[in-house]
Amino acid sequence: MIINTDNYIKTYINCFDQHILKDTIQELNSLKTLNKRISEGVNNFYWEPHSWYDPKEKIIEIKKNGKQPESTKKIVKYHNNIMATLHKYIGNYINDLKDKHLTGWSGYTQILFHRYNKGTKMNKHIDHITSIFEDRKGVPILSVVGQLNDDFNGGEFVILDKTIKMKAGDILIFPSNFIFEHEVKKITKGTRLSFISWVY
Repeated sequence: MIINTDNYIKTYINCFDQHILKDTIQELNSLKTLNKRISEGVNNFYWEPHSWYDPKEKIIEIKKNGKQPESTKKIVKYHNNIMATLHKYIGNYINDLKDKHLTGWSGYTQILFHRYNKGTKMNKHIDHITSIFEDRKGVPILSVVGQLNDDFNGGEFVILDKTIKMKAGDILIFPSNFIFEHEVKKITKGTRLSFISWVY
């Protein structure tokens, strides 16, 4: 059987109220920026350089090749609303997919915000992120990306050969496994704000 990967890459349009997007952007823009990581986990109070977990070396590192985005795990005012919205669309995705092997899920991670300033990009990668599992072994089954703004140029989300230009308020869901390599293209103007959560 040939799998149509397009069936597994779904965008849900305009999932958040504009005031939630606006207030969240304002909160994130008020955070200070650190030029280096100051702790092992992602910081809740600052923007810091995005890092990658190397499963072979079992270390967290900052990539040197290409300008990388910044990350924060700030708990924003509308955190509970955002998480509830993700819960709804994760359920919709599973129902829409109707895959006999994807019958449920256990949970999903706290959102991780990303900020892409001009010249930054996210290199090609897959989301086999073992580091999110502290007390159990495993990898995520789904990746959930939310877009906060769209007033920038570049920054297209590319999965395999599919290019997705997300709008503010959109949610993108796709499998986290090794088949679905993805990247964010370089920002050529403005700043891209988004978040990610992983379903397990």
